[in-house]
Amino acid sequence: MSDSLFCPLRKAWVAALPEEKVRQSLIQDMIHRLGYPPGTLVLEKNLDQLPHLQSKPSLPKRRADLIVLAKDLHPKYPFYPLLLVECKAVPLKNKTLRQIVGYNQFIAAPFIAIVNQTNTLCGWYHPEINDFVFKEGFYPYEILLKWARRTHFSNGSPLSPLSIQGL
Repeated sequence: MSDSLFCPLRKAWVAALPEEKVRQSLIQDMIHRLGYPPGTLVLEKNLDQLPHLQSKPSLPKRRADLIVLAKDLHPKYPFYPLLLVECKAVPLKNKTLRQIVGYNQFIAAPFIAIVNQTNTLCGWYHPEINDFVFKEGFYPYEILLKWARRTHFSNGSPLSPLSIQGL
């Protein structure tokens, strides 16, 4: 089936559209190389379907490409977004980065990433510059989880995920 790809999360064949090829390649990498548990990956979820947003009035009609949930990350919710990912089949531009930052104003994941066929940018909010910082590459699940637990919902100081790899 060259016009279809098997999605291990949906457990179904999906059309091999350019953006879907990017998404499926990333999912394989996340699960097999970077240690993301498949059960934490949520595909194409409307904002109003996310538990921590269900009580929010007037959410925009947006759908996230991929969200990684983490257990016991937020004190009020048993599962909370750790990482928001946007998959694109076009070159990554500043406009594309601003799009995912805008989505994250609602989702409030500690990390955001944008991926296309050739580039992967992972970002996090840096309070000293009052903006997101993006680095090339994608971090393993355990690194992001440790960083978020240590800094995002505590009073810890902001750190780069690279600074805690030895923890």
